[in-house]
Amino acid sequence: MMEKPGGALEWSRKHNAEFELDKTALVCLSRQRTPSTENPRKKVPVHRPPITLSGHVIQPSSSHKFLGVIIDQELRFKEQAASALAKGTKYTLACSRMIRTTKGIKGKWMRRLYEGVILPKMLYAADVWCAGLISKGRSTKSNGRGARSFASQLARVQRMVAIMITGAMRSTPNDLLLAHANLPPLQQTLRKACHHSTLRMATLHKSHPLQKDVELSIARKPDEAYLEDITAEEDVRVYSDGSAIDGGIGGAAVLMEGDEVVDERRFYLGKAEEHTVYEGEIVGMILAVELLKERTKRMREKPTMALGVDNQAAIRATKGFQSKPGHYLLDIFHDDLRRMLSRKDDRKLTIRWSAGHIGIPAHMTAQHMFRVVTAPEIQAWTFMYIVL
Repeated sequence: MMEKPGGALEWSRKHNAEFELDKTALVCLSRQRTPSTENPRKKVPVHRPPITLSGHVIQPSSSHKFLGVIIDQELRFKEQAASALAKGTKYTLACSRMIRTTKGIKGKWMRRLYEGVILPKMLYAADVWCAGLISKGRSTKSNGRGARSFASQLARVQRMVAIMITGAMRSTPNDLLLAHANLPPLQQTLRKACHHSTLRMATLHKSHPLQKDVELSIARKPDEAYLEDITAEEDVRVYSDGSAIDGGIGGAAVLMEGDEVVDERRFYLGKAEEHTVYEGEIVGMILAVELLKERTKRMREKPTMALGVDNQAAIRATKGFQSKPGHYLLDIFHDDLRRMLSRKDDRKLTIRWSAGHIGIPAHMTAQHMFRVVTAPEIQAWTFMYIVL
């Protein structure tokens, strides 16, 4: 990306804006661990090799601050939580100079300072790094202890503020302090910050770059899905399917215009011992997007598009970016969608659940294409055709 022809370094030379490679940081994001060479029973983080750019060797760092958020190599955000605690403590102690039990500003103004200064400084970009604190670490034991530890430490800052607001004794119970100071518990404050961010993302204008151009439609019953499919009015429809037949996993996609099959694509993924049917479904969706991209390029007018998938789990997985089974295929799917639906393109793709086993002709065609692709005599040919 940096040194290839037309890459970032070539762009910087053409525009007389050289990169300061001495200030470049390298963070390898991975939680993978390998057995230690000194003690095989102990696991250590996987080796992270350095990179070389224009003769400069850049060693990997364990963490780096980017846009005000400290990103660590395992994405656990412990350094960021510690930094947030330090900021909150610093601004709380600074505000404590203005308020005393017998003199200084009133408690209501201290509450205003807490909500307007201390909280924004302490919870900057909280929707990015505080997910573990909200869940209170109910997943694994180690993550649970760490999350509860940071949550309790952040709550200490709130307790200091509550004592300043009310003028209460240090031995006063925390729930009583928060009630008299009219402050919600810290967990509720964190949830509120994340919910506000979610609402902003969900209510973006259509012209906003972060607004998704994909609409999901999942019917409650197969009969409703069948009725929705036969009454669909999209100009171009594509159907995908993936399954396991005779010990093989693969996917297929069929492009339809009206009731006519225009194009088709198939791909053999591998043996059932190495892959899952879920991965085959996502491969079929990737092939479907490729068919849509090629077809819409040849059309003068921008058509309306729909993608029919008979796996609800695969449809719902398109909304998230978490690390889950098959996420590497979902990354390819999202990248293809971004290439097809650019920011200047006002088209939308509707991903619809169409139960493929209740008589939808296009889905039956996709299933037939899948049975063809898993035939042993053409598996190697299909793989080479897609790769080349």
